[in-house]
Amino acid sequence: MTTVPAWYRRYLRTVWLCDGTVIIAVWSVAFLGGVGGDFTRDGVAHGVVGLAMAAAWWLLLDLRGSRGRNAVGRGRAEFKRVIGATADTFGGLALASVILELHPSPAMFVAVLPLSILLLLGGRWLARRELRQQWATRPPVPAPDAKSPEATGSLS
Repeated sequence: MTTVPAWYRRYLRTVWLCDGTVIIAVWSVAFLGGVGGDFTRDGVAHGVVGLAMAAAWWLLLDLRGSRGRNAVGRGRAEFKRVIGATADTFGGLALASVILELHPSPAMFVAVLPLSILLLLGGRWLARRELRQQWATRPPVPAPDAKSPEATGSLS
């Protein structure tokens, strides 16, 4: 069993926080601000649709591997996964809108989709920048040599 480095756990926590903040902000503005359009059908309010879409988006970011060890902090691979998960979310919204005969605003796809992608990628970029700054001020300390006094515990 491999241990997860502390820097990776901190970085991943920052990414999760950024993702969650963006998702909540986007759906709050879209649905509560009236940009989303008419998502009321058979008594299902905007809030329910917004929560369902936020949960789906969060799940798709995980399923697409955007927070996996092979993607986090790897630039293009990570960004492609974030964009793919976001496109899947909005594509699912468009499909559900047709099937359920809902009427989303075109602004949802023209303005909110690109803004969402920019905010998510910006959050990832800021998290990576913070990590680089931490490494610059506290460079990793190499493990002591097995024959050194520090490793054996004797300083004589």
